[in-house]
Amino acid sequence: MKRQVVFCLLAILLSATGDFAQSRRKRPRSIAPSNVSRPSELEGKAFIENQIKEQEQNYTLKSFKKTNGQAQEVFGVKVYLMEFEAEVQCMKVNHSPGALILVGGYNIACDEIGEKHKLEGVIRFEKMEKGWRAKQNPDDVHEP
Repeated sequence: MKRQVVFCLLAILLSATGDFAQSRRKRPRSIAPSNVSRPSELEGKAFIENQIKEQEQNYTLKSFKKTNGQAQEVFGVKVYLMEFEAEVQCMKVNHSPGALILVGGYNIACDEIGEKHKLEGVIRFEKMEKGWRAKQNPDDVHEP
């Protein structure tokens, strides 16, 4: 009788520790980034930097900050609108006095080297099979 009680207690202990060990096992983590549902601030900054590079190095991006964002779905396409503030610095004089130059959708007139301009705008991202693709309407960017 004592042996039966001991075996029963042992069986109970083993089954309880087995459940405990299973509950403590680490579950495999997903390898996908946790924030794939929207583009990052770095993607917005990279897009603006590429826009500036296309302009013969007339400007450098001094700062970029995402200020807001909104996820949408338009005709079945996932879209993300990223509002931003940026500051660019003129590396060259880019016009004759009084003329405005359209640069990557921005009206930036550099009268002197080192001059800084603040920009506000919206970058539109569309979800593609391999990630987000940035697009920009020139009317969506302006100096405040």
